[in-house]
Amino acid sequence: MSPRHRTLAPLFVCLAALLTVASGCIVVVDDDGFGRNRSLHGTSWHLSFIFAHGHHYRVQQSDPYGITFSSSEELTGSAGCASFTADYDLSDSSIRINRFRSSTLGCTQDEVQSLFLEYLPAVTEVNMSDESLELLAGDGAQLVFER
Repeated sequence: MSPRHRTLAPLFVCLAALLTVASGCIVVVDDDGFGRNRSLHGTSWHLSFIFAHGHHYRVQQSDPYGITFSSSEELTGSAGCASFTADYDLSDSSIRINRFRSSTLGCTQDEVQSLFLEYLPAVTEVNMSDESLELLAGDGAQLVFER
């Protein structure tokens, strides 16, 4: 290796390392315009009520109906004695739930559980504030959650 190549080799290594570090430092955050991160990642919510077919179906705070956005692409939760998991895509106020899987083995389904498991995979819009989460289905059904 010529003396010139020996001098330039460390320079190229340093430049490559600098570019690698710099590219890892760029983070894009979905912001709502008020400086708050609108990411659902790492949040958990308790179902408060469902609005469907012109009726409100209330859920007691002690009832095990909830949802957790455990990663940027996965959600898990419970609907009474049933459990579910799914993947989701979030873009601005639009949400798409994919590969929804639920287990109701041994459960006696009630009306709230049936509606929850029916409408959750059908939601298309999300509205989130500090203390509430609203998921809307295309036919007007609403799933409203609280922290």
